[in-house]
Amino acid sequence: MARMPYHVQVFLYRPDADGTIRYAFFERSDYAGAWQGVCGGGEEGESIVQTAVRESCEEAGLTDPGPVYHLNSISWMRPMYYERFITVWGKELVVMPMYYFGMPFSGDIVLSDEHTQYRWATADECLELTYFNEQKTAIWELEQRILRGEVEREPPAWMQVEHNIESYIKFLGS
Repeated sequence: MARMPYHVQVFLYRPDADGTIRYAFFERSDYAGAWQGVCGGGEEGESIVQTAVRESCEEAGLTDPGPVYHLNSISWMRPMYYERFITVWGKELVVMPMYYFGMPFSGDIVLSDEHTQYRWATADECLELTYFNEQKTAIWELEQRILRGEVEREPPAWMQVEHNIESYIKFLGS
């Protein structure tokens, strides 16, 4: 089956004692000064939602992941930033989708080797820390959904099927 390359970004969040929402933000080990949520690509046979959960467990050490809430924010990533994408998916890959999620989390974070540090930051601090406007939009959307009580949304069905061309076409035909 042909695999459709994609990435996810998951923003773990929790309220402080005073009700302020904080987000786990991670500094990448391969790009000093680059801060983001949990981020990574799908693996063969996974749905987009399964990728979000797996990446959260791998990068933040979650042993009991919470529910995953999808955001409407979707962006397009330029793989040219990462030479390893070109070797895996070929030079014909120009852009690939990035899907964003929020996940409530109250436990302890255990860093993977993909990050040098993390911090629990407010939405405004995250907006200052991150470079990419698309990530800023996703953080803003998540903050607004939390404040409005609209964050607890099931991911659409197409995010829950195996992410390859054949499965997606079959899903569209059903």
